[in-house]
Amino acid sequence: MATTTDAELAARMRLMSLHGMNRDPWNRFAKTGTWDYQLVAPGYKYNLTDIASALGISQLAQAEQFRTARMRLSAKYDDAFADTEAVEPLQVLDSIRHSHHLYVIQLRLDLLAIARAQFIEEMKARGIVCSVHWRPLHMHPYYADTYGYRAEDFPAAASVWPRIVSLPLYPSMTDEEQEHVVRAVMEIVGAHRR
Repeated sequence: MATTTDAELAARMRLMSLHGMNRDPWNRFAKTGTWDYQLVAPGYKYNLTDIASALGISQLAQAEQFRTARMRLSAKYDDAFADTEAVEPLQVLDSIRHSHHLYVIQLRLDLLAIARAQFIEEMKARGIVCSVHWRPLHMHPYYADTYGYRAEDFPAAASVWPRIVSLPLYPSMTDEEQEHVVRAVMEIVGAHRR
């Protein structure tokens, strides 16, 4: 889904979302519709299926409830890690209404005797699956090979990349589950402090 208040951009997105057709294909079945259309741009097939649309509509009805639950859990994580030097929660600006769809920490690798991969493996050994999101674009093979980017071309992104870990976060997460995650993080960083 894409939203915008820019009418020109909205028209371009509509055009590109279904093969670059110059007419809405669904209107061809209306009384004023026509079967004829042309492809006027090299578009994409970005329209949702009926099933995906139905799921999306049902999920939208619960979106604020989900966001509120995630926000509460994120605040609990923030509190739990507030005094932990080796773990930095990402800062959320007060001016942003954050979705809290992920909870990302940054490991202070200068204070730890392990790398992120070992941290994730030790979390997994405790029954907690973590992930890493957002490899910097310039560090993906396509962009590196196509444009010749190197990690050092974007030093801020390259310095954050090896330190980020996404901890479990989902609206139905229980206090006990979250406490288990927090305890595991604390045990691991405590055991591997320099």
